[in-house]
This record gives sequence, C-alpha cells and structure tokens, in this order.
Amino acid sequence: GAALALCVGAGATEVSVTQANQLIGDSVELNGEYKLTADITIDRSIVIKKEKSVTLDLNGHVLKYKSANKGSVIKVEGGGHLTIQDSCKDDTTAVHKFDTTNDLWVLNDNPPEGKAETIQGGVITGGTGTQWDQYYRGGGVYVAPGGTLIMESGSIVGCSGSGAINGGGGVYLGLNSSPTDPTADTFTMNGGRIIGCTAGLGGGVLVAPGCKFTMNAGAVIRSCTAQMGGGVYNIGNIGTSDSPGTFTLNGGTVESNVTNSGTINADGGKITGEVTNGVDKGPGKITGTSDDSDKTEFTNTVTNHSNSTLSGFGTFTGTVINNGGKITGFGTFTGTVINNGGKIIGFCDFKEATLIGYLIVTFDPDNGAQSFTRQVPWCKDGAALTEPSPAPTKDCLLYTS
Repeated sequence: GAALALCVGAGATEVSVTQANQLIGDSVELNGEYKLTADITIDRSIVIKKEKSVTLDLNGHVLKYKSANKGSVIKVEGGGHLTIQDSCKDDTTAVHKFDTTNDLWVLNDNPPEGKAETIQGGVITGGTGTQWDQYYRGGGVYVAPGGTLIMESGSIVGCSGSGAINGGGGVYLGLNSSPTDPTADTFTMNGGRIIGCTAGLGGGVLVAPGCKFTMNAGAVIRSCTAQMGGGVYNIGNIGTSDSPGTFTLNGGTVESNVTNSGTINADGGKITGEVTNGVDKGPGKITGTSDDSDKTEFTNTVTNHSNSTLSGFGTFTGTVINNGGKITGFGTFTGTVINNGGKIIGFCDFKEATLIGYLIVTFDPDNGAQSFTRQVPWCKDGAALTEPSPAPTKDCLLYTS
C-alpha cells in the first residue's frame, strides 16, 4: 500500500506482480539493484549467474516460491554475488502472518489460534531446496561453490532442505572447491533473520567444508529445527583434501541448537541453543580469533566430544559436558562442568562453576619405574591423593585429563 511505497528508493528496477517474470527464466541475467513493489509468487528459482552482482530489496514484501516441483527461492551460481536487504524493515505496517503449528512455518493470513506469529518487514519463504542426488539443499538461498551472499536485513522464513544428509533449510553453502580463496563460498549476516526453517542437517544454515559463515550484530537465527544443527550445522573435513567449515560469531544470536565439526570463532554474540562440538564428520573446535575479541556467551548445554576442543575466551553459563575432549585457553565457566575422561589444560576460570567428575594424575618416577596414574575427584578445593608405591623420587604432574 501507500506506506510501502514510501520505502521505495530511486535507482533500482522495480518489480511488481505483473513484472515477476523478469526475475526468473533461463534467458534472464539479473545484474544490479531490484526492489519489490508488491508481494511476488514465483514457480522457478531466481538465479544469480556467474560474474553477476545483484542487490535484492524486499521492500517489506513477500517473495514466495510455490510450485509442484521442489526448488530454492534463489540460487547463487559460482562467481555470483547476492545482497539481500529490506528498506521497509522498520515499517510496522509491513507485517506478515505465519502458521507455527509445525516445525516448518507456513505463510497464512489466518493462522490457527495460538499458532500464529507475525514477522515484520520483507520475507523470503516457501523454498524447498535445489536437488542434489536424492537430497534438497538451500530452501531459501542455495549458494553454489564460489558464490557469495550478504544479508543486510529482511527475513528467510519457512524454507526447507530435505534428506538425511545435507540440507540447509534457510541457506546452504556449497562445498568450496577453492578453500584458499577468501571471497568464495561466504555468507555474511550483517542483520536479518532466519526463522522457522527445517532440514535434515542445518535447519537455519548449513556450512559445507571450506565455506565461511559470519554473523554480526543484529543477525538472528531462531525457531529452526533439524536432526542435527537446528540453527547451524558446520561441517568439518569429509575428505582428505577438505578444509573444515568456519562459523565466526562476531555478534547476533543463535537461539536454535548448533552442531559443529569444523571451527567456530567465538568472538561475540550469544548462542542460547544447545551446542554439540564434534561429530562423526570430524572433530570440532570452538576458539577465538584474538585475545582482543569479545566473548561469545553460551547459555545452554555444551557437549564437547572426543578429539574436540573448547578453547579461546568464551563465557559458558550453562552446563558443559566434556566427553573425552579438551578444555583449554582462557574461558570462563559459571555453570556446571562435568568432566568425563577429558583433558583440562590452560588458564580457564572455574571459580564460580560446579565441578563434577574426575581427573587423572600421572606420576613419572626418576627411578626408572613405570609411570603411575591416579584418579581423583575434580573440585576447587583439591582432593587427597594417595602416594604411589614405591614412591616416586620426584613430583611431576605431566598433565591432567
């Protein structure tokens, strides 16, 4: 209506309902800036082709994929670049209702009582993913190897990626064929939201090996679900030449759970969902990029599996379960920390934590005798330790685990 028209700026190609076909089709080569002037429904994916750079302004409207055939709302080919923004993000009259009855939210002007949520501003919705083998990836946006995506504002809501492996309901970052290229296979959220999306893996975002996903202040992922990594699934090495995926959290909030077998740079922001560090695709590492980085706050349960590491400067206010992994660095722990055969190394702050579990202390005698190990309860006040027999000729604590 009139309120939305006020948000339209000059210099961009305006797209109305009758002009929707200029966004789709094999012969269409988008390049430049485009603004929606109405809610648009498409039955084929919008494709950002190689060496093309597109800025799409949702302008408070809905861009909906609706087709009998599965497909992503938008596909970014290798070498293509897409920026999503919403010039009407602050317009309280630009609102859209969703039915939240199921995990996958559905656009609905009259949702059932008690199962409704209103999203303000422009929305991308309805995508079901680009086919790869029998799986579908990137319901909202599929980023092919070598493509880049920036999200400034707007929302991706109610999109999906089906299949037991690889999904990315909101956004899928394709396996990077050039992991040394810093501009390839990147997704940066400087704002915007991913909400109510589902997938087999990575309901909100799936980060394939060699890819880079960054969340900055104002970005939000919430109410997304998956078998693993409802909010974010960050995949590690799946082949001998793969580089692990990297998820850098500089700000923003992930309210759904996170599964990591790559690297998380915990440089700020907050994760309020559960975090699983390390899975069968590879060991996970949660770290920070520098001593000067802000701390990411982890408010829910963090499980650190074997061969995985919690390091850096994060703040852990929820329960931390160290299942054979390593906790090191300068993290601050104020919740319950349970050590199940893991290593505790470094200068972490456990003063306010409740400590449960055991440490293994190793004695290495100078007299040539075999090393001795003793299991002791882990507590802040220390624990009595029975001296090995025969007694070692020096006291040497090699490591605790």
